[in-house]
Amino acid sequence: GVSAGMRSRVRNVLQHRKISVISGVRVTKADQHGLSTADGRSFPADVVVWAAEAAPSDFLRSVPLPHDERGFLLTDHTLRSISGDPVFAVGDCGSIERAALPKAGVYAVRQGPILWTNLQRILRGQPLQTYRPQRSFLKLLNTGDGSAVGEWKGLSFSGRWVMKLKHRIDTRFMNMYQPQPMTVTAAEMQCRGCGCKVGSDVLLSALDHTQTQVRAERSPGGIADLANMRTAERSAPAQHAVSSVTPSMPDAVRDDAAVIRLHNGGTVLASVDFFTPPFDDPFLNGRIAALHAAGDLFASGAAVKSALANVVLPEGSPQAQQQALSDFLAGAEREFRSMGAGIVGGHTISGPRWETGFTVLGEPLGGELIRKNGLQTGDVLLLTKPLGVGVLLSAHMRAALPAEDYANLLQHLLQSSRPAGEAAVRCGVTAGTDVTGFGLLGHLTEMLNASGLAAELSLRSVPLLPGTEELLRNGFESSLAPSNETFLQHCRFPYNSDSKGDNTNIFIRAMIDPQTCGGLLLGMSAKRATEYTAAITTAGLPQPAQIGRVTERTMEWIISAD
Repeated sequence: GVSAGMRSRVRNVLQHRKISVISGVRVTKADQHGLSTADGRSFPADVVVWAAEAAPSDFLRSVPLPHDERGFLLTDHTLRSISGDPVFAVGDCGSIERAALPKAGVYAVRQGPILWTNLQRILRGQPLQTYRPQRSFLKLLNTGDGSAVGEWKGLSFSGRWVMKLKHRIDTRFMNMYQPQPMTVTAAEMQCRGCGCKVGSDVLLSALDHTQTQVRAERSPGGIADLANMRTAERSAPAQHAVSSVTPSMPDAVRDDAAVIRLHNGGTVLASVDFFTPPFDDPFLNGRIAALHAAGDLFASGAAVKSALANVVLPEGSPQAQQQALSDFLAGAEREFRSMGAGIVGGHTISGPRWETGFTVLGEPLGGELIRKNGLQTGDVLLLTKPLGVGVLLSAHMRAALPAEDYANLLQHLLQSSRPAGEAAVRCGVTAGTDVTGFGLLGHLTEMLNASGLAAELSLRSVPLLPGTEELLRNGFESSLAPSNETFLQHCRFPYNSDSKGDNTNIFIRAMIDPQTCGGLLLGMSAKRATEYTAAITTAGLPQPAQIGRVTERTMEWIISAD
């Protein structure tokens, strides 16, 4: 309720505007003509607006817990049900026992932090925090003419200054819940997921250096013989078979998975992948880490059989670490079980932040594996999932990702590439890879380099996740994207790095965007592409996008057909 002084001020405002006020009368009927009251009067109306105090919903009344006389859930001062059950109620859902508080927003707002604290404490088995309500609060009513009526501790007041006060309070409150722009450098905000991957130049240089050292040590003639051997290798097809159970740095290391040929004639595929997880939910991160690691085997035409976990746990209490690790492994195990696999071991250490991933082992699904060097001139290029994960994660880290785009991102990350890989094997596809940290251009470059061919892309055919285009126009990009620009040296695109908002440049920026849980990039004949698309559609999966075709090698490896 309000004081008599405030009621009087509001009544004066209504009278001044010639608004009739009828009180103490019950409405018995409302129809298209107006209202009827219990004393027999009728009031014609074009529009009826009902304003009522807070009331419990039918669902709330049906909950088998103690209620107050109005039907709200009864709680103690920790906001927990007086029944002792782990159920909390605040605002217009609950009433604190022996505390006659009005259903005002100020109480609900201040109960929020206590609720959040107690939800965490009850999960940790800690004592709950007590909510202490304020005895009174400021009441302000906008009268719609630039003025307002107010009351504080029984004292009423009105005027334009009151409206200015209300506007200031309301604006300050709303600003508390608006994402603030973040001004940080790339070094201060390194992206997560595949966006924290080392750049391709660093990785390939290190692999070249290591292979050079290993082969020099093995070559009878040392470095001189090694130089001749490397020259011969460039003119010979790459050999991917490994005749030992313990291969050491084969050329196949640059394929999606290492192929280990066992002495008994069997074949094992192995791959490892890990990164800084992109979200605060360990269960969700576990699912994403499992799907991302398995992607290399799916892209190779293999089935995952087992996995080994690699986890760096943030430092904290043993109980907190145990819960976080359990949640992470539960999420990962859910995905591995759906693949017919399981977690069979791993290694865990403490560190400054989360780092998670898996080593996955598998077996070929068919007789021939899917490889990066299997492209043929005339093949069409199919992409099974849209691009934009790195851009969206960059915006998410800066609290600038709209909720709808966030929901689409999660759905995309949790879409397994297993059905797409299995369909590729059934259709006889032998050329492909998965699109991950180096982006579409980087992984396509790997395939073209391995096959000695080029490609012609249709930029407008490259699918993008919802929100990607707008975020790119606003300057968002993954911290790995600048490193991926190195792949543009092999391309002939109408690209201008000083005009990143240009339509063409938007698609080019998307193609160097690192992808976590990215789709498969497959090359196949036009006939086989038709069969593959039909198989994907029959399985109820999104249709793959035909983004280009394979051509003979020219000065540029990748050109635009647009």
